[in-house]
Amino acid sequence: MDVLFDGMPKTAHTTIDFAHITGTSAAENFVPGQVLSYNYPRNFLDLQFGVSSQINAANTTPDVFSINLDLAGLLDSGAIAANVASGAAGMMNAQIGTLRQRLGVNPYGDAGKVMSAFFRYYTSEGDVSPVHGAVNFGQGGNFDYSLKTWGQEVGVNANLFEGFHAGVTIGSADGRQRLTGAGIGQNRMDGKTWGAYATWFAPQGFYVDLSGRWMAVDVDSISAAGNLQSRAHTAATNIEAGYPWTTASGFVITPQLQYTQTKVDGIKTIYGDRANFDGHGGTSSRGRLGVEFSKSFQTAGGISITPYGSVNAIREFDGEMTYTVADNFFGSTNIEGTSTMVDLGIGFQKNGWGVTAGANWVDGGALNSVVGGQVVVRFAW
Repeated sequence: MDVLFDGMPKTAHTTIDFAHITGTSAAENFVPGQVLSYNYPRNFLDLQFGVSSQINAANTTPDVFSINLDLAGLLDSGAIAANVASGAAGMMNAQIGTLRQRLGVNPYGDAGKVMSAFFRYYTSEGDVSPVHGAVNFGQGGNFDYSLKTWGQEVGVNANLFEGFHAGVTIGSADGRQRLTGAGIGQNRMDGKTWGAYATWFAPQGFYVDLSGRWMAVDVDSISAAGNLQSRAHTAATNIEAGYPWTTASGFVITPQLQYTQTKVDGIKTIYGDRANFDGHGGTSSRGRLGVEFSKSFQTAGGISITPYGSVNAIREFDGEMTYTVADNFFGSTNIEGTSTMVDLGIGFQKNGWGVTAGANWVDGGALNSVVGGQVVVRFAW
């Protein structure tokens, strides 16, 4: 029994009677064949076709045979489209990092320096297991993915007055988001970024850092559906505060608190055959509570060396990204959860030059063994 596809169903389950048999019939008289004119990958939805029967053995009423169409979930082309927003948020969160990861050790140069310029390269790679929630159709699909992102940025900083500093950055970011497990598909993401920040070191010792980042990212969604294009916009606001406390032996212990809100919106529709995929984006809200340890040493050659390390708890409070497919079916992915981050690095400073390199590891919640790192080179004058 073949059926000719005439348009997308309006509900997750559709039943159509196609035969009323008087006399004797059996369930195996009709078996499902193919859905003709339905391009599965380019319609994103897993449309399952079956034949059911209501056999009246006494032959007092006709036997009824029906076609059943069920939307069981998303195909890989739909799953990778649903993950565009969380992938863009992950790219942005890798850029934001922490104050130490963004600006390095001694980020504003020695006392008396007025300006500084810096270059930063960063990378991050690991697995993500989002929770999928379909509102009015099946929950099926392969949503776990790996995300690799890397980028570079340049910035200029001004040391203004009384411990107040401000700067701007521009850069580029790239990402590769691949379905894992049984899923086959990937998103290639290429973005342009810009940002601004301001930091205040209070005379009492504590600091407050406020930063913003913006990114426009082009997306090539590659799966059995072919190469489908999209675009997304991402904006993040970040605030971090800490209080460095120096021991008698010169160790610096800094409790830190950080909150980052990343919003993804303006996602361009991914066009299919009979159905389109509309990502609506959403918000990632992350909090970090950590303690950093550092100590500076001075060499005979005048080089200041500062190794550092921190342990952190990170909580993703939100992380829900929503979508609509075929105008009538709604769902979301969510990466809410708690993870742990360990961050290690070392910085070198001499005269106006500074170089910092670091690496970090994050695991827990929706994040599985995410490894990242960065190098920051700075010159202050």
